[in-house]
Amino acid sequence: MKPETTEDILELMNGSIYAAVVGAAMELGLFWLLAEKPLPAAALAQHFNIPLNRCYYWLQILCKLGLLQDGGEGYAASAFTREAILHAQSQDTWAFQAREDRDLSWVVQDLALNISKPMPACQARDLAPADYFQQLEGDPGYTTH
Repeated sequence: MKPETTEDILELMNGSIYAAVVGAAMELGLFWLLAEKPLPAAALAQHFNIPLNRCYYWLQILCKLGLLQDGGEGYAASAFTREAILHAQSQDTWAFQAREDRDLSWVVQDLALNISKPMPACQARDLAPADYFQQLEGDPGYTTH
């Protein structure tokens, strides 16, 4: 996206939030669950074991992004989501991509604080290479295959 307005710049600064929200939806299989039938926020919160307020905000951000629709019967996958996500790749493929992106996101999380340091990202975060790999190995989505 090429920004054209101040609002566009503000939206870009929220990019990490949007990435986390969409990534969580991919990893948890939200879009596939809602492809079957619309569900209200309370049912989704219970299904995913998420506090209701947090689930509601998560769903609202996905609606703002055009990935969900909030209809009378609950939340449903939007037409765009059905075409660009559900029909494009499998749930497992999207979940894998989301985990990969999440695993790499810590490298740029504190970019403003570490960009001037002439060292690898693992050192900037006070991790030795072995600690870095230990941290990844502790992640249930990490595999060495």
